[in-house]
Amino acid sequence: PENCHGVGHTLFQMYRALEPSMAACRDIVGEPLKYYCYQGAVMEYADILSERNMRDMGGVTFPSIEELDRICRLPLLEERRACFRYYPRMVNETFEQMGSTTPGAMAYVRSVCRSFPAWEDRLSCIAGTGVFFSYAMIEGDALSVCNYANSREQAACHLGMVSVASQDRMEKVATYCAALPSDPFRESCFQNIF
Repeated sequence: PENCHGVGHTLFQMYRALEPSMAACRDIVGEPLKYYCYQGAVMEYADILSERNMRDMGGVTFPSIEELDRICRLPLLEERRACFRYYPRMVNETFEQMGSTTPGAMAYVRSVCRSFPAWEDRLSCIAGTGVFFSYAMIEGDALSVCNYANSREQAACHLGMVSVASQDRMEKVATYCAALPSDPFRESCFQNIF
């Protein structure tokens, strides 16, 4: 998977645009590894937009608000899922460029996520919010992130957070799971760690 993820990064560096990079992943990477290539392409785009970016990638610009609204509306569910994983980060970086704050960017992300009529898209988008805030686990204020009214949306957000944090913050994940309100969240959280 890591090699295919790296291919996605390279394809974005080559094409400097998301859709042709995703199309190239579709054409050259076999199943079931396409998702990792898609994820690498989107991550590279998010990395380039980041203020922490160390690479000079001319020709890559911040998306407009109209582009942000449709950037993850890709043809295949796996492509959309990969895009949603980094979508909050792309929105946050773009909003910061426009002088807005993270709360404003996340309010926008929530409204876009809720605009998807299909549950698999909506929940994948919301899981991206959990991914984006997984670093909040280090500071211990992660519990407030997933305060969605709908329990399915809460579960998707928690899953996104745990999916990233369990890779390199195991000691924090168990504490996070234990602090979740009640089952099914707590039980599901512990199951997703292992």
